Amino acid sequence: MGKIARHWGERDKRHHSLTEALDRLTQKFAARIKQPKEERANRIDILIGESGIGKSTILRQLPDRLAKKTGLEWKSKLWHVGGQAFEDVTGLPIITEDVVLADGAVMSRDEYNSAMVSAQKEPDPKKMQQAVAGLRIRETHRHATFAKSEFVPGAIWHDHCTVGILDELSTAPTLIQNQIREMIDGQLNGDPIDPNCLHVATGNPPDPRFVTVNALDEALEKRLKIYIIQPTREELLQVWERIMPNVIYRFLVMEEPFIDALSPREWVGVAKDVQDVRDGGGSFEEAIEEAVDELLDHPEVAIKLRKYMKFGDDPYYYPILGRQLLDAKAADMKLLMALIERWINDDKRGFIGESKNDLLRTLRNTTKDDFDKLGSKAQKRAAENIVDFIEVLAATKCNDMAQQVLAHAFTTPFITLVSQKLRDRKSATVRQMTDVMNKFEAERERQGATA
Repeated sequence: MGKIARHWGERDKRHHSLTEALDRLTQKFAARIKQPKEERANRIDILIGESGIGKSTILRQLPDRLAKKTGLEWKSKLWHVGGQAFEDVTGLPIITEDVVLADGAVMSRDEYNSAMVSAQKEPDPKKMQQAVAGLRIRETHRHATFAKSEFVPGAIWHDHCTVGILDELSTAPTLIQNQIREMIDGQLNGDPIDPNCLHVATGNPPDPRFVTVNALDEALEKRLKIYIIQPTREELLQVWERIMPNVIYRFLVMEEPFIDALSPREWVGVAKDVQDVRDGGGSFEEAIEEAVDELLDHPEVAIKLRKYMKFGDDPYYYPILGRQLLDAKAADMKLLMALIERWINDDKRGFIGESKNDLLRTLRNTTKDDFDKLGSKAQKRAAENIVDFIEVLAATKCNDMAQQVLAHAFTTPFITLVSQKLRDRKSATVRQMTDVMNKFEAERERQGATA
């Protein structure tokens, strides 16, 4: 039994949540990047867990965390190791040719061609013949080198730091495994790996339920630090916030215990099937039946789902999604704020709480790269919407929720825009809350600087 199999067999006794693993990796990578390459541990951290739980997705947050902790620029690069052939990692071959002249002089083929062109341009015929004769070739030698692969994190050196994510390491072909061992030692095809690139891997467990194309050999397994991942329900919702269509996602937000009824991958599949039926013109009843087909062993979930979906498209009965709030235009935002006020008046604060929770998920999922891709106009609109949401919460005696949103916004790339928008508001409650949060942030920065 291999090392990963032994760890997987003990998963009920020792495992980590996605957040715990991310915290640990942040600590370790922040320390490693300061160390000389030759002093670092020759091993790779690997997250082992069921398919569809968001191992690779959560690692996208690591660069932003490291940037805050180290003050350096970090980016991530994902490498699907199971989908690469040996030549993808090796790089394309480059054939070069050296020319040996009659007098023993050696030059490259390009240099020789340039010299020949110059000789033939000599206006004096006698001198031209002498020049051409001096370029008589005695022999040639060809050499094959390889371009550095653009697929492999660390093969090409960059000015920034890189988190190299080796996705689905357990599916790597044997030749790729050999190259990964070389990478752990700091080399790839004889060339040094970028010292500012740190690698982390993901993989499925050695379980018959999962397809493992190639078992990892013992030599490679011994160089892995294994984290067995069992995500919490909240962590799954945070992962699904990015990828799961709305209908089923909203249901699971409201009915968290039902997350355990199916595997994460199955829930994502059901959600996409249901959304396809709706987007294709199907009714809610038809969409329900599409989902119920997968819930034969869980009739209690099917009953709740039918009850949940009977309200159709009426937004009153569903929480506001974080991505929905950030993307809302001015007119849509007015409708959302009016909806919150209706919930307050009707004592439906549960919908407000779930809306707040989903906005927090969206904010946590927004990396600097995501923020930059929005563009200036969308960034400002999203920040305006965040402040509108904070203000309506503060005005309806939901200050605790408003402070939670504000605290999270201050840890995201939205911090500058949100701060500006808050300063422009005339609401005394919001200004007071902002002052408290500013003092909190200043104190946290002071403590961090003296740590």
